[in-house]
Amino acid sequence: MKRLLCVCLLVLTAFSTTGCTLLRKNRPSSPAKPKTVTALAADTDASFRVLWTAQRQKELVTQGLTPAAATAKAAADYTAQYGYTNPKP
Repeated sequence: MKRLLCVCLLVLTAFSTTGCTLLRKNRPSSPAKPKTVTALAADTDASFRVLWTAQRQKELVTQGLTPAAATAKAAADYTAQYGYTNPKP
């Protein structure tokens, strides 16, 4: 009986000194989710749109389209392929 009491006291002491949170009622909450930076997303989307449409326009001009038609087609292609991206500043 004394041996069991000693073992229980030893375990209780070990839990209390190691900082174990099994017995605490107020556990630390999970870390907060990072907030999205919409201004940064909008800037990134705008610069990607400009670069992508410029590259696509060059490709279309080399295929024989006029620059005006290539610009319109590149904008339409971007909207068709990446239309789901619409960050708001």
